[in-house]
Amino acid sequence: HVRMMIGNVSSTISSTLPPDAWNSPYHPITQGIVWLIVAFLSLATIIGNAMVVIAYKIERNISKQVSNRYIVSLAVSDLIIGIEGFPLFTVYVLNGERCRWARSLARTWLFLDYTLCLVSILTVLLITADRYLSVCHTAKYLKWQSPTKTQMTIIFSWVFPAIIFGVMIYGWSAMTGSSHSMSGSECSAPFLTNPFVNMGMYVAYYWTTLVAMLILYKGIHQAAKNLEKKAKAKERRHIALILSQRLGTQVGVSLMLQSQKEKEEEEENARRDSGYQTAAATSTIHGESELNLAVIQEEKSVISHVESRRTSTDVDRASLKLPISTTPETVQLRSPSDGSIATATVTRFEEQSNTSRQEEQSNTSRQEEQANKVSMK
Repeated sequence: HVRMMIGNVSSTISSTLPPDAWNSPYHPITQGIVWLIVAFLSLATIIGNAMVVIAYKIERNISKQVSNRYIVSLAVSDLIIGIEGFPLFTVYVLNGERCRWARSLARTWLFLDYTLCLVSILTVLLITADRYLSVCHTAKYLKWQSPTKTQMTIIFSWVFPAIIFGVMIYGWSAMTGSSHSMSGSECSAPFLTNPFVNMGMYVAYYWTTLVAMLILYKGIHQAAKNLEKKAKAKERRHIALILSQRLGTQVGVSLMLQSQKEKEEEEENARRDSGYQTAAATSTIHGESELNLAVIQEEKSVISHVESRRTSTDVDRASLKLPISTTPETVQLRSPSDGSIATATVTRFEEQSNTSRQEEQSNTSRQEEQANKVSMK
């Protein structure tokens, strides 16, 4: 079934051409396979580029971008190549690389083929230059870019190849002085017969454009790397700033907690110290009070002892019926705690006889010694 289908395709193509226009050296199966592949590629090219043009016309966000006009120009040139370039070139190759149609049609096909190829190459170069300027020279690019300048550049990319190849194909006979540019079944550009012109054209529109694109893409790559480094450095600075802020917050909180803890410890120590001082003062006051009470009691005991001794002496003197002369004396006692002075009155008894007077003096001296001992205590 496949062989029959391919044979039918080949027979249909042969029947649509003049009897002497198709004389392929290839087998019909080979021709059918080639036509299927070319048809698929041609349809894919036409549909894909047509969708790009339609999207530019319909979608407002795409049409607002001035640089997208270069992509539309490239899509239009590729769309025309998909319509006429693939089928006619396939006919030329499968027919043994011979032209069996009119000279004017052959020249038109060659003119469109060379022109559209150069338009595509120049448009790709313009897209690359536009990207390079937008990345590497953003400020100048924004000032320079405008819809009018972009449209003029696109028109130049179409007109310049058309002029070059129009002159080289249609005016080659006038330029060289030859009567005809193509002979017999030959279907090639007439300037290809001159090796210098052929090589110059090849280097000018292919290799020069390729080298320029490589240089521009190298600049774009370097600019992208620099932007990436700057972005990473900015990100690192941002992360360091965030970490420093977090660390500062943590340090501030820790210092605040530490100061609060130290303040609480100081307050606790102050409370403890005030408790110790209060207890010490209380104990001191209690001790001094007890000592004063002891001194007072001791003084009272001394005074009572002296009074008892006086009473007994009076009784003895009364029994002996000795004349008694009384002489009151004051005794001062100093408190060792607060330095206060206690006063006691002591009455001396003087006898007529020397013996009684001596005993009384000895008793008085003993009492004074005891009072001095108490005051010393």
